[in-house]
Amino acid sequence: MRRTHSTIYFTAALILAHSPAPAQTPAKPTSDPILSPAAAYRQAWLPVDLTHRAIQNWSDTEMASLSTAIKLAVPACAARPPADFSGEPLIDLAQLCGLAQNWPAVQQAATRYIEQPTAPKPRLNEAFAAKIDAELHLHDEAAATKDALQMLATLPYDNFTANASNECINYMELLHTPEALSIAAAREPRILTLLGTPAPIPTPTDLYFQALTLAKLQQLQRQPEAATKTVLDLKASLAANTSSDDRIAIQSMQQQFDLLGKPFPPIAPIASLNRPATIPDIPAHRVITALLLFPDWSATGIRLAQQMPETVVTVDHHEAYIEALLVNTLPAQTPPKSLPAGTFNPAYATTYLSQTQTITVPPTTLDTFHATEVPLLILVDSSGIVRLIEPVDDTAMKPGNNVDAAIALIGRQFPNPPTEPTVPATQKTAAP
Repeated sequence: MRRTHSTIYFTAALILAHSPAPAQTPAKPTSDPILSPAAAYRQAWLPVDLTHRAIQNWSDTEMASLSTAIKLAVPACAARPPADFSGEPLIDLAQLCGLAQNWPAVQQAATRYIEQPTAPKPRLNEAFAAKIDAELHLHDEAAATKDALQMLATLPYDNFTANASNECINYMELLHTPEALSIAAAREPRILTLLGTPAPIPTPTDLYFQALTLAKLQQLQRQPEAATKTVLDLKASLAANTSSDDRIAIQSMQQQFDLLGKPFPPIAPIASLNRPATIPDIPAHRVITALLLFPDWSATGIRLAQQMPETVVTVDHHEAYIEALLVNTLPAQTPPKSLPAGTFNPAYATTYLSQTQTITVPPTTLDTFHATEVPLLILVDSSGIVRLIEPVDDTAMKPGNNVDAAIALIGRQFPNPPTEPTVPATQKTAAP
Protein backbone atom coordinates (compact mmCIF):
# COMPACT_ATOMS: atom_id res chain seq x y z
CA MET A 1 0.00 0.00 0.00
CA ARG A 2 1.07 3.62 -0.25
CA ARG A 3 3.32 4.56 2.61
CA THR A 4 5.70 7.39 3.32
CA HIS A 5 9.19 5.90 3.37
CA SER A 6 10.92 7.09 6.52
CA THR A 7 14.34 5.80 5.43
CA ILE A 8 15.73 7.67 2.43
CA TYR A 9 18.84 5.70 1.58
CA PHE A 10 17.31 2.77 -0.26
CA THR A 11 19.96 0.16 0.54
CA ALA A 12 19.55 0.77 4.27
CA ALA A 13 15.78 0.67 3.87
CA LEU A 14 15.87 -2.67 2.10
CA ILE A 15 18.17 -4.23 4.66
CA LEU A 16 16.58 -2.79 7.82
CA ALA A 17 13.04 -1.57 7.29
CA HIS A 18 11.21 -4.89 7.23
CA SER A 19 13.46 -7.17 9.25
CA PRO A 20 11.42 -8.93 11.95
CA ALA A 21 12.46 -7.93 15.45
CA PRO A 22 13.59 -10.45 18.08
CA ALA A 23 10.71 -12.17 19.81
CA GLN A 24 9.49 -10.84 23.15
CA THR A 25 8.54 -13.99 25.01
CA PRO A 26 6.88 -14.20 28.40
CA ALA A 27 8.70 -15.71 31.34
CA LYS A 28 8.68 -19.51 31.17
CA PRO A 29 9.58 -22.33 33.54
CA THR A 30 13.29 -23.04 33.56
CA SER A 31 12.68 -26.42 31.91
CA ASP A 32 11.61 -24.66 28.71
CA PRO A 33 14.14 -23.31 26.18
CA ILE A 34 15.40 -19.81 26.91
CA LEU A 35 17.14 -17.31 24.67
CA SER A 36 20.90 -17.28 24.45
CA PRO A 37 22.72 -14.29 25.98
CA ALA A 38 23.14 -12.75 22.51
CA ALA A 39 19.43 -13.08 21.69
CA ALA A 40 18.46 -11.85 25.17
CA TYR A 41 20.65 -8.79 24.59
CA ARG A 42 18.92 -8.09 21.26
CA GLN A 43 15.55 -8.42 22.97
CA ALA A 44 16.57 -6.02 25.74
CA TRP A 45 17.83 -3.54 23.12
CA LEU A 46 14.56 -3.72 21.17
CA PRO A 47 13.00 -0.50 22.57
CA VAL A 48 16.07 1.46 21.45
CA ASP A 49 16.06 -0.22 18.03
CA LEU A 50 12.35 0.38 17.37
CA THR A 51 12.56 3.97 18.59
CA HIS A 52 15.50 4.81 16.34
CA ARG A 53 13.93 3.20 13.26
CA ALA A 54 11.34 6.01 13.17
CA ILE A 55 12.95 9.08 11.69
CA GLN A 56 10.48 11.23 13.66
CA ASN A 57 12.33 10.18 16.82
CA TRP A 58 15.75 11.31 15.61
CA SER A 59 17.53 14.10 17.44
CA ASP A 60 17.84 17.57 15.97
CA THR A 61 21.50 16.82 15.25
CA GLU A 62 20.65 13.67 13.31
CA MET A 63 17.88 15.41 11.38
CA ALA A 64 20.20 18.29 10.50
CA SER A 65 22.85 15.89 9.20
CA LEU A 66 20.28 14.00 7.12
CA SER A 67 18.97 17.26 5.69
CA THR A 68 22.52 18.29 4.79
CA ALA A 69 23.20 14.92 3.14
CA ILE A 70 20.05 15.23 1.01
CA LYS A 71 20.94 18.79 -0.02
CA LEU A 72 24.39 17.63 -1.11
CA ALA A 73 23.00 14.64 -2.98
CA VAL A 74 20.42 16.58 -5.02
CA PRO A 75 22.86 18.53 -7.25
CA ALA A 76 25.29 15.60 -7.31
CA CYS A 77 22.59 13.34 -8.73
CA ALA A 78 21.38 15.97 -11.20
CA ALA A 79 24.94 16.46 -12.53
CA ARG A 80 25.28 12.76 -13.41
CA PRO A 81 22.74 11.59 -16.01
CA PRO A 82 22.37 7.77 -16.04
CA ALA A 83 23.09 7.77 -19.79
CA ASP A 84 26.67 8.82 -19.03
CA PHE A 85 27.45 5.64 -17.09
CA SER A 86 27.57 1.89 -17.52
CA GLY A 87 28.35 -1.08 -15.30
CA GLU A 88 28.58 -0.93 -11.53
CA PRO A 89 28.78 2.90 -11.29
CA LEU A 90 25.09 2.85 -12.24
CA ILE A 91 24.28 1.15 -8.92
CA ASP A 92 26.33 3.75 -7.07
CA LEU A 93 24.41 6.42 -8.97
CA ALA A 94 21.12 4.79 -7.98
CA GLN A 95 22.19 5.00 -4.32
CA LEU A 96 23.17 8.65 -4.72
CA CYS A 97 19.90 9.57 -6.42
CA GLY A 98 17.93 7.57 -3.86
CA LEU A 99 19.44 9.77 -1.15
CA ALA A 100 18.45 12.79 -3.29
CA GLN A 101 14.90 11.34 -3.57
CA ASN A 102 15.14 11.59 -7.35
CA TRP A 103 13.17 8.43 -8.05
CA PRO A 104 13.01 8.73 -11.88
CA ALA A 105 16.81 8.88 -11.92
CA VAL A 106 17.04 5.84 -9.63
CA GLN A 107 14.70 3.95 -11.93
CA GLN A 108 16.66 4.95 -15.03
CA ALA A 109 20.04 4.01 -13.54
CA ALA A 110 18.84 0.64 -12.30
CA THR A 111 17.05 -0.15 -15.57
CA ARG A 112 20.16 0.72 -17.57
CA TYR A 113 22.25 -1.66 -15.46
CA ILE A 114 19.66 -4.47 -15.76
CA GLU A 115 19.28 -4.10 -19.54
CA GLN A 116 22.89 -3.45 -20.56
CA PRO A 117 24.28 -6.35 -22.64
CA THR A 118 27.59 -6.66 -20.78
CA ALA A 119 28.18 -9.54 -18.40
CA PRO A 120 28.66 -10.48 -15.66
CA LYS A 121 26.45 -8.23 -13.52
CA PRO A 122 27.52 -8.88 -9.92
CA ARG A 123 25.15 -6.27 -8.48
CA LEU A 124 22.02 -7.31 -10.35
CA ASN A 125 20.15 -7.98 -7.11
CA GLU A 126 20.90 -4.42 -5.96
CA ALA A 127 19.70 -3.08 -9.31
CA PHE A 128 16.34 -4.81 -9.01
CA ALA A 129 16.01 -3.71 -5.40
CA ALA A 130 16.71 -0.08 -6.36
CA LYS A 131 14.34 -0.20 -9.34
CA ILE A 132 11.50 -1.68 -7.29
CA ASP A 133 12.04 0.87 -4.52
CA ALA A 134 11.85 3.72 -7.03
CA GLU A 135 8.71 2.30 -8.66
CA LEU A 136 6.96 2.11 -5.31
CA HIS A 137 7.90 5.71 -4.56
CA LEU A 138 6.46 6.62 -7.97
CA HIS A 139 3.29 4.63 -7.16
CA ASP A 140 3.77 2.36 -10.17
CA GLU A 141 2.50 -0.82 -8.51
CA ALA A 142 2.18 -2.72 -11.80
CA ALA A 143 5.84 -2.16 -12.71
CA ALA A 144 6.98 -3.02 -9.19
CA THR A 145 4.99 -6.27 -9.25
CA LYS A 146 6.39 -7.22 -12.66
CA ASP A 147 9.96 -6.53 -11.58
CA ALA A 148 9.54 -8.35 -8.27
CA LEU A 149 8.28 -11.45 -10.08
CA GLN A 150 11.15 -11.26 -12.59
CA MET A 151 13.66 -10.83 -9.79
CA LEU A 152 12.28 -13.86 -7.93
CA ALA A 153 12.34 -15.97 -11.08
CA THR A 154 15.91 -15.16 -12.11
CA LEU A 155 18.03 -14.23 -9.08
CA PRO A 156 19.24 -16.09 -5.98
CA TYR A 157 17.10 -15.51 -2.90
CA ASP A 158 19.42 -13.37 -0.79
CA ASN A 159 18.94 -10.42 1.56
CA PHE A 160 18.40 -7.95 -1.30
CA THR A 161 15.87 -10.19 -3.03
CA ALA A 162 14.10 -10.92 0.24
CA ASN A 163 13.86 -7.31 1.37
CA ALA A 164 12.82 -5.98 -2.04
CA SER A 165 9.97 -8.49 -2.16
CA ASN A 166 9.10 -7.65 1.47
CA GLU A 167 8.89 -3.99 0.52
CA CYS A 168 6.53 -4.76 -2.34
CA ILE A 169 4.29 -6.95 -0.23
CA ASN A 170 4.13 -4.50 2.68
CA TYR A 171 3.30 -1.67 0.30
CA MET A 172 0.55 -3.58 -1.53
CA GLU A 173 -0.95 -5.98 0.99
CA LEU A 174 -4.00 -3.87 1.88
CA LEU A 175 -4.70 -1.91 -1.32
CA HIS A 176 -3.46 -4.44 -3.89
CA THR A 177 -3.80 -7.71 -2.03
CA PRO A 178 -3.92 -10.03 -5.09
CA GLU A 179 -0.63 -8.56 -6.38
CA ALA A 180 0.99 -8.94 -2.96
CA LEU A 181 -0.27 -12.53 -2.84
CA SER A 182 1.26 -13.28 -6.24
CA ILE A 183 4.68 -12.07 -5.08
CA ALA A 184 4.48 -14.03 -1.83
CA ALA A 185 3.44 -17.18 -3.70
CA ALA A 186 6.29 -16.79 -6.21
CA ARG A 187 8.97 -16.67 -3.53
CA GLU A 188 7.51 -19.36 -1.22
CA PRO A 189 9.23 -22.38 -2.87
CA ARG A 190 12.59 -20.59 -2.70
CA ILE A 191 12.10 -19.87 0.99
CA LEU A 192 11.04 -23.41 1.86
CA THR A 193 14.12 -24.80 0.12
CA LEU A 194 16.43 -22.46 2.02
CA LEU A 195 14.77 -23.26 5.35
CA GLY A 196 15.89 -26.86 5.00
CA THR A 197 19.56 -25.97 4.51
CA PRO A 198 22.16 -25.42 7.25
CA ALA A 199 22.95 -21.78 8.13
CA PRO A 200 20.73 -20.20 5.46
CA ILE A 201 20.93 -16.53 4.48
CA PRO A 202 18.55 -14.87 5.30
CA THR A 203 18.34 -16.45 8.77
CA PRO A 204 15.74 -19.12 9.66
CA THR A 205 13.79 -16.55 11.70
CA ASP A 206 13.67 -14.10 8.79
CA LEU A 207 12.79 -16.84 6.30
CA TYR A 208 9.96 -18.18 8.47
CA PHE A 209 8.58 -14.64 8.87
CA GLN A 210 8.68 -14.14 5.10
CA ALA A 211 7.10 -17.51 4.33
CA LEU A 212 4.34 -16.96 6.88
CA THR A 213 3.40 -13.79 4.99
CA LEU A 214 1.85 -15.95 2.27
CA ALA A 215 -0.47 -17.58 4.80
CA LYS A 216 -1.46 -14.14 6.18
CA LEU A 217 -2.35 -12.93 2.71
CA GLN A 218 -4.32 -16.10 2.03
CA GLN A 219 -6.31 -15.41 5.21
CA LEU A 220 -7.03 -11.87 3.99
CA GLN A 221 -8.24 -13.29 0.67
CA ARG A 222 -10.64 -15.69 2.42
CA GLN A 223 -8.52 -18.75 1.66
CA PRO A 224 -8.22 -20.42 5.10
CA GLU A 225 -7.63 -23.92 3.70
CA ALA A 226 -4.76 -22.65 1.55
CA ALA A 227 -3.34 -20.82 4.58
CA THR A 228 -3.45 -24.00 6.64
CA LYS A 229 -1.58 -25.91 3.93
CA THR A 230 1.01 -23.13 3.68
CA VAL A 231 1.70 -23.35 7.42
CA LEU A 232 1.97 -27.15 7.35
CA ASP A 233 4.43 -27.01 4.44
CA LEU A 234 6.37 -24.31 6.25
CA LYS A 235 6.69 -26.27 9.48
CA ALA A 236 7.74 -29.39 7.55
CA SER A 237 10.50 -27.45 5.77
CA LEU A 238 12.19 -26.18 8.92
CA ALA A 239 15.61 -27.79 9.32
CA ALA A 240 16.01 -30.15 12.26
CA ASN A 241 19.16 -28.33 13.41
CA THR A 242 17.45 -24.93 13.69
CA SER A 243 18.83 -23.16 16.76
CA SER A 244 16.89 -22.74 19.97
CA ASP A 245 16.90 -18.95 19.54
CA ASP A 246 15.34 -19.25 16.09
CA ARG A 247 12.78 -21.77 17.31
CA ILE A 248 11.68 -19.48 20.15
CA ALA A 249 11.26 -16.54 17.75
CA ILE A 250 9.47 -18.74 15.20
CA GLN A 251 7.09 -20.06 17.85
CA SER A 252 6.16 -16.51 18.83
CA MET A 253 5.38 -15.40 15.26
CA GLN A 254 3.46 -18.64 14.64
CA GLN A 255 1.37 -18.09 17.77
CA GLN A 256 0.57 -14.57 16.59
CA PHE A 257 -0.51 -15.93 13.21
CA ASP A 258 -2.69 -18.52 14.94
CA LEU A 259 -4.83 -15.66 16.35
CA LEU A 260 -6.04 -14.84 12.82
CA GLY A 261 -9.48 -16.15 11.98
CA LYS A 262 -10.24 -16.71 15.68
CA PRO A 263 -12.45 -14.74 18.12
CA PHE A 264 -10.74 -11.79 19.75
CA PRO A 265 -8.95 -13.13 22.84
CA PRO A 266 -10.02 -11.88 26.28
CA ILE A 267 -8.04 -8.97 27.67
CA ALA A 268 -8.39 -7.04 30.92
CA PRO A 269 -8.91 -3.29 30.30
CA ILE A 270 -7.90 -1.12 33.24
CA ALA A 271 -9.15 2.40 32.49
CA SER A 272 -10.34 4.70 29.72
CA LEU A 273 -8.39 7.93 29.31
CA ASN A 274 -11.28 9.57 27.48
CA ARG A 275 -14.12 8.69 29.86
CA PRO A 276 -12.64 7.55 33.16
CA ALA A 277 -16.00 6.29 34.45
CA THR A 278 -16.56 3.85 31.57
CA ILE A 279 -14.67 1.40 29.39
CA PRO A 280 -15.90 0.71 25.85
CA ASP A 281 -16.48 -2.87 24.82
CA ILE A 282 -13.42 -4.36 23.10
CA PRO A 283 -14.06 -5.25 20.37
CA ALA A 284 -17.02 -3.01 19.56
CA HIS A 285 -20.33 -4.70 18.81
CA ARG A 286 -21.21 -5.29 15.14
CA VAL A 287 -18.69 -2.80 13.71
CA ILE A 288 -15.06 -3.18 12.75
CA THR A 289 -12.61 -2.45 15.55
CA ALA A 290 -9.10 -1.15 14.82
CA LEU A 291 -6.78 -1.36 17.82
CA LEU A 292 -3.32 0.17 18.21
CA LEU A 293 -1.36 -1.73 20.87
CA PHE A 294 1.85 -0.21 22.25
CA PRO A 295 3.80 0.35 25.48
CA ASP A 296 4.35 3.77 27.02
CA TRP A 297 7.93 3.99 25.69
CA SER A 298 6.67 3.93 22.08
CA ALA A 299 6.73 7.55 20.96
CA THR A 300 5.34 6.39 17.60
CA GLY A 301 2.36 4.75 19.32
CA ILE A 302 1.62 7.90 21.30
CA ARG A 303 1.77 10.08 18.18
CA LEU A 304 -0.64 7.74 16.38
CA ALA A 305 -3.05 7.63 19.32
CA GLN A 306 -3.14 11.43 19.42
CA GLN A 307 -4.43 11.37 15.82
CA MET A 308 -7.32 8.95 16.41
CA PRO A 309 -10.89 10.13 15.76
CA GLU A 310 -13.18 10.46 18.79
CA THR A 311 -16.18 8.68 17.29
CA VAL A 312 -17.07 5.95 14.86
CA VAL A 313 -15.50 6.41 11.41
CA THR A 314 -16.73 5.27 8.01
CA VAL A 315 -14.29 4.08 5.35
CA ASP A 316 -15.78 2.98 2.00
CA HIS A 317 -19.17 2.59 3.74
CA HIS A 318 -17.70 0.38 6.48
CA GLU A 319 -18.08 1.61 10.07
CA ALA A 320 -15.25 1.20 12.55
CA TYR A 321 -14.07 2.27 15.96
CA ILE A 322 -10.38 3.05 16.43
CA GLU A 323 -8.98 2.60 19.93
CA ALA A 324 -5.50 2.67 21.42
CA LEU A 325 -4.39 0.04 23.93
CA LEU A 326 -1.67 1.54 26.13
CA VAL A 327 0.58 -0.63 28.28
CA ASN A 328 2.16 1.30 31.14
CA THR A 329 5.60 -0.12 31.90
CA LEU A 330 6.34 2.72 34.33
CA PRO A 331 4.11 4.18 37.04
CA ALA A 332 2.15 7.07 35.53
CA GLN A 333 3.29 10.55 36.52
CA THR A 334 1.96 14.04 35.89
CA PRO A 335 4.46 16.20 33.98
CA PRO A 336 5.48 19.56 35.46
CA LYS A 337 3.84 22.65 34.02
CA SER A 338 7.20 23.97 32.80
CA LEU A 339 7.99 20.88 30.72
CA PRO A 340 10.14 21.95 27.71
CA ALA A 341 8.57 21.51 24.30
CA GLY A 342 9.46 18.23 22.63
CA THR A 343 10.23 16.44 25.91
CA PHE A 344 9.25 12.78 25.94
CA ASN A 345 8.96 10.66 29.06
CA PRO A 346 7.18 7.27 29.10
CA ALA A 347 5.90 8.00 32.60
CA TYR A 348 3.84 10.88 31.14
CA ALA A 349 2.12 8.69 28.53
CA THR A 350 -1.32 8.85 30.13
CA THR A 351 -1.11 12.65 30.24
CA TYR A 352 -0.03 12.82 26.60
CA LEU A 353 -3.09 10.72 25.71
CA SER A 354 -5.62 12.30 28.06
CA GLN A 355 -9.01 12.75 26.34
CA THR A 356 -8.07 10.42 23.48
CA GLN A 357 -9.70 7.10 22.61
CA THR A 358 -7.10 5.24 24.68
CA ILE A 359 -7.61 2.37 27.10
CA THR A 360 -4.89 1.22 29.47
CA VAL A 361 -4.27 -2.53 29.55
CA PRO A 362 -1.92 -4.78 31.55
CA PRO A 363 1.53 -5.76 30.24
CA THR A 364 0.28 -9.30 29.61
CA THR A 365 -1.63 -7.88 26.63
CA LEU A 366 1.67 -7.64 24.76
CA ASP A 367 2.18 -11.36 25.36
CA THR A 368 -1.40 -12.16 24.34
CA PHE A 369 -0.70 -10.74 20.88
CA HIS A 370 2.99 -11.75 20.77
CA ALA A 371 3.82 -8.11 20.10
CA THR A 372 7.42 -8.37 18.91
CA GLU A 373 7.11 -4.99 17.16
CA VAL A 374 5.08 -2.00 18.22
CA PRO A 375 2.84 -0.16 17.58
CA LEU A 376 0.81 -3.20 16.55
CA LEU A 377 -2.36 -2.74 14.50
CA ILE A 378 -5.05 -5.34 15.26
CA LEU A 379 -8.16 -5.44 13.04
CA VAL A 380 -11.26 -7.23 14.31
CA ASP A 381 -14.23 -7.69 11.98
CA SER A 382 -17.84 -6.91 12.89
CA SER A 383 -18.33 -10.49 14.11
CA GLY A 384 -15.48 -10.21 16.61
CA ILE A 385 -12.97 -12.25 14.59
CA VAL A 386 -9.30 -11.16 14.40
CA ARG A 387 -8.40 -10.58 10.74
CA LEU A 388 -5.14 -8.62 10.70
CA ILE A 389 -2.16 -8.15 13.01
CA GLU A 390 0.78 -6.08 11.76
CA PRO A 391 3.23 -3.45 12.99
CA VAL A 392 2.74 0.09 11.69
CA ASP A 393 4.75 3.29 11.49
CA ASP A 394 4.06 7.01 11.97
CA THR A 395 2.12 7.24 8.72
CA ALA A 396 -0.53 4.66 9.66
CA MET A 397 -3.26 7.18 10.50
CA LYS A 398 -2.85 9.26 7.35
CA PRO A 399 -5.86 9.11 4.99
CA GLY A 400 -5.59 6.04 2.76
CA ASN A 401 -2.74 4.49 4.73
CA ASN A 402 -2.67 1.40 6.95
CA VAL A 403 -5.68 2.02 9.20
CA ASP A 404 -8.03 3.29 6.47
CA ALA A 405 -6.91 0.65 3.99
CA ALA A 406 -7.24 -2.14 6.57
CA ILE A 407 -10.76 -1.06 7.55
CA ALA A 408 -11.82 -0.93 3.89
CA LEU A 409 -10.30 -4.34 3.12
CA ILE A 410 -11.70 -6.11 6.20
CA GLY A 411 -15.11 -4.53 5.69
CA ARG A 412 -15.19 -5.69 2.08
CA GLN A 413 -13.85 -9.19 2.69
CA PHE A 414 -15.72 -9.87 5.93
CA PRO A 415 -18.96 -7.83 5.86
CA ASN A 416 -21.42 -7.34 8.69
CA PRO A 417 -23.68 -10.27 9.58
CA PRO A 418 -27.03 -9.79 7.80
CA THR A 419 -29.11 -9.50 10.98
CA GLU A 420 -29.74 -6.50 13.25
CA PRO A 421 -28.86 -2.90 12.38
CA THR A 422 -25.39 -1.62 13.21
CA VAL A 423 -25.24 -0.12 16.71
CA PRO A 424 -22.54 1.85 18.53
CA ALA A 425 -20.29 0.16 21.07
CA THR A 426 -21.95 -0.21 24.47
CA GLN A 427 -20.38 1.10 27.62
CA LYS A 428 -19.61 -0.62 30.88
CA THR A 429 -18.51 0.73 34.24
CA ALA A 430 -14.77 0.86 34.73
CA ALA A 431 -13.16 -1.08 37.53
CA PRO A 432 -12.24 1.14 40.47
